[in-house]
Amino acid sequence: KDREAVDWFLFHLPKIRETAPSHMKPITCVTYPGDTIYVPGNWWHTVLNLDDTVAVTQNFCSTTCFPAVWAETVTGRTKLSRRWLRRLKEQRPDLYAVAQNVAGTGNGLVTAEEHIEQLLADRKAKKERKKANKRHRKELKDSERSGRS
Repeated sequence: KDREAVDWFLFHLPKIRETAPSHMKPITCVTYPGDTIYVPGNWWHTVLNLDDTVAVTQNFCSTTCFPAVWAETVTGRTKLSRRWLRRLKEQRPDLYAVAQNVAGTGNGLVTAEEHIEQLLADRKAKKERKKANKRHRKELKDSERSGRS
């Protein structure tokens, strides 16, 4: 029921239309060849293509919204943020400074580089723990089976 995008239109959208307050009702439209639609930042949206379609999207980050975009990128796309930070240092030192100011908890005790590397190390450690737990469960299962034989 949640595996395909079309399920959202078939099952979730009707419920939202029924239950959402009037000021939060979904906006729906059909675009035609040559039409353009603008979706503001942070607006949840979904698309159902009715025909063969080419979409061109662009994510925009202004200096005004940079702190929020940076925070989201560091946590959601950490490896990308590492590359972006290097470029900011070279090409936009003003935004590099903002990234440094919001690094970690924003208290100035950790650099943006350190924050990124810590997030990556934490994720790697979590992945390794997960693998070790899986191996341990398999070993327990195997030993139970061999004990019954």
